[in-house]
Amino acid sequence: MLRASGSYDRDSPRSKQKGSAARKPIACAAAELAKRGNCPRHGHMLYYTTLVDELQSIRFSVGESIGWIYMVLSRRWPLLAVVFLMVLYLAYFGWFTMRSHDVFQTGAHDVGIYDQITWNTIRGNLFRCTIVEPFTNSIADHFEPILLLLAPFYLIWESPKTLLLIQAASLALGALPCYWLARDGLTAALRRDRNSQAPDPASDSSRYVLAEVLALVFAGIYLLYPPVHSANVYEFHASALALPLL
Repeated sequence: MLRASGSYDRDSPRSKQKGSAARKPIACAAAELAKRGNCPRHGHMLYYTTLVDELQSIRFSVGESIGWIYMVLSRRWPLLAVVFLMVLYLAYFGWFTMRSHDVFQTGAHDVGIYDQITWNTIRGNLFRCTIVEPFTNSIADHFEPILLLLAPFYLIWESPKTLLLIQAASLALGALPCYWLARDGLTAALRRDRNSQAPDPASDSSRYVLAEVLALVFAGIYLLYPPVHSANVYEFHASALALPLL
């Protein structure tokens, strides 16, 4: 009801309803209007609010991923350095041995023998070789079943260079067990030294990092070892593939 001054009566049910609606939270009112479709402006506001929330969640997830990557790199950088040195080794000696083959620095013994064995094996003539006289099967001369695992690579690239690359990769992989053995041995030695002293978390962490750094040095020494280089550049031999397993 209206008074003489033209204002609403506070005691009227209509004015009480209006006052209670005005006291509702704005976000709830906007959500209700957007659901009803009666207020497109509030609907757009709700959409943009949801979009901002999603972008913030994406930002937080990306930040967490970057933090995890940084943590892994900071803790495992010696192992990553070993992998990097292995890639350098494979790139250089893979190129060197293939270049030697291109300039006729490889012969029938032994690249030609293994090339013929692998070529015949993928065609069903297992271990057949006519170079090693008087045998026609290499098993009679050298028992090397590992060649069965190398034969499928000839389906990708049918060339003696495939064997040379596999040999370089196998010798490069030998740096990993060298790193792991050195790390475990040095960690055990430093742990024995720690047991004789008072416990110190900071000192334990530094000892572990020291063990990994020294293990990296051992892996680098292996990759620089001249006898490993000699085995890599002198033709191809299946026995060289067992070096990482020793």
